[in-house]
Amino acid sequence: MKAQFKIVLVVAMCLAGSIARSDDPAPEGEVLAMAGRLTFTLDQESGPLAVRFAGLDLPPDSSLDDWFDDNLVGQRVRLILASPEPDRYGRLIAQVYRLGEGAPVWLQQELVEAGHVRVVSHADNFDYAEYLMRVEAEARSAGRGLWADRAHRVRDTHPDALAQDLDSVQIVAGRVTSVAELDSGRVYINFGTDYRTDFTVRVDADDVPVFRARNLEPLELEGRRVEVRGWLYEENGPMIRLDHPERLRFLDEAPPG
Repeated sequence: MKAQFKIVLVVAMCLAGSIARSDDPAPEGEVLAMAGRLTFTLDQESGPLAVRFAGLDLPPDSSLDDWFDDNLVGQRVRLILASPEPDRYGRLIAQVYRLGEGAPVWLQQELVEAGHVRVVSHADNFDYAEYLMRVEAEARSAGRGLWADRAHRVRDTHPDALAQDLDSVQIVAGRVTSVAELDSGRVYINFGTDYRTDFTVRVDADDVPVFRARNLEPLELEGRRVEVRGWLYEENGPMIRLDHPERLRFLDEAPPG
């Protein structure tokens, strides 16, 4: 009973955002409990740490409680931190390696390979995204996990169909029909002839240099078949905003550069 109380107390502390930063770039410890869908608490001498799996997304209608109970809770893990500072929820963002006999097991790869999660990187944390998206593509082709369910399929760019998926994270694939850069510097990547109703990808002016610095010129995407992922919302038809190039994958041939 005391042990259960301790775990509940730790989870409550983590959710309250009271966990301090970590000075150890690769902390290790035992996983005490899950504190969220992709968040757990790590026991350390200095106190428990709230940790969130970097670069992964779990659809809201999916659960990995049993998997985490069998493969994570009570296990010893090592973290590779994206940053020593916690996010706004008090969580450390990290790549997670399960320790035991033999080589450490990279849990991000294991989860993606099994089709349990989707890959969704962030502008301040995109390490390994390109590799993990290739692993995800293989899992999709094999119909593993989420990808066996049509509800989680990659969407095409038809605006009427995408209207059913607004206000959610989606993966959309199609061919770019045109690209326009406004005087403001904002770029619109169009997947149809009517920008007022068709699916569009938006790259804000402040983010365009990030694409160009990584040798990806948005204006050269016309005619290319690509896959994009992110929050789907309504703005002159369904739209996804990209703030870094790791959320775009080429489906035809090798990307430029």
